[in-house]
Amino acid sequence: GHLERGTCGRLFKPKTYSARLTLLDATTNMSVDAQLSCSRERSRQARAMLNEFVYAVTDGARYKLSDECPIARQRDMFYEHEKHKERVLYSKHYWRSLYANKVFKSEYYVDKHMERKHADKIPPGADVCLAEYCDVLQCDRHSAYARDEKKTFPWCDRKHMVDTRRACNNLLTQCFPEQHTNAKAERLNAYFSKYYCDQMTCDDVGGMFKLMSAHHET
Repeated sequence: GHLERGTCGRLFKPKTYSARLTLLDATTNMSVDAQLSCSRERSRQARAMLNEFVYAVTDGARYKLSDECPIARQRDMFYEHEKHKERVLYSKHYWRSLYANKVFKSEYYVDKHMERKHADKIPPGADVCLAEYCDVLQCDRHSAYARDEKKTFPWCDRKHMVDTRRACNNLLTQCFPEQHTNAKAERLNAYFSKYYCDQMTCDDVGGMFKLMSAHHET
């Protein structure tokens, strides 16, 4: 089946959604427009990278990302929905909603069901569209790496890469603030700075995931 596309997976725009949030009712401040315009497919790509190379490290270090960190699980707009769906056993296409125990013929349709029937399940603080961070998280490169594809990205805009590296370091500051009272945050900041953000150059970005895999912290 076809996959849903949104408009929010283009470039890194960290504060796009905060300005668009409106009061929906007394229980949530999540704008329905924000949910509908955020690409679930692109967010899944971002989440896959985070699961493999960020959360695996922070969980191993027993470090909890705070609400100030945009890529913390609790800030992920669709994390709640993703936890409540599953692929039907022995099926290549069918998916089940764990909210309603209903089966749908593709992931696209179970996502549409989530949008229509279970938008209220998204917690008020889950206000980040992960697709907005695909530039910094290198979603396309990670997808190719995960599938072991020999895909090449021949053209690289050096100025754009400088901007992406700066955005990456800003993200580290939000997620791993360097405080003398928090040795774990300082250590993780240094780790991701060296093995991730510093690799955001046209010469090095192609091998960043192999490098991180070789230096994975546990």
